Amino acid sequence: MRKRLIICFVGIGVGFAIAYSFKESLFVLLMQPLKSAMTPGQKLIFTGLPEAFFVYIEVSFSEGSFCSTPDPLPDVAVIAPGLYKNEQRFLLPLLVLSCFFFAGGVLFGYSVVFPMRSSISWVLNQTLSRLSPP
Repeated sequence: MRKRLIICFVGIGVGFAIAYSFKESLFVLLMQPLKSAMTPGQKLIFTGLPEAFFVYIEVSFSEGSFCSTPDPLPDVAVIAPGLYKNEQRFLLPLLVLSCFFFAGGVLFGYSVVFPMRSSISWVLNQTLSRLSPP
């Protein structure tokens, strides 16, 4: 078990390192729906010195974790001996369908919900009306 955890953490670390090398293109890709909803005068800012750096770290870590997901997925087999035979046959289809629906939800949010100018504009108006610069 310890060996598998170490392998999973190394996989996430390698995924993070690879994603960090593409940090700017990943950030541009993720910010595209927000940029299209913003008015021409608005721009993204960072308010603290390390904030821009940590945004790149968070984007790289989430993308590295997502890309290294196939490494810990076989570890689900660890729980298989504790299941009854009729429950074990549902394990693989449940795992495949969970991944499929998660990816479908991400794709739906990025391609349908985020491009709707009204949904992002509503969020921008809610935050901007309650916050004021120092």
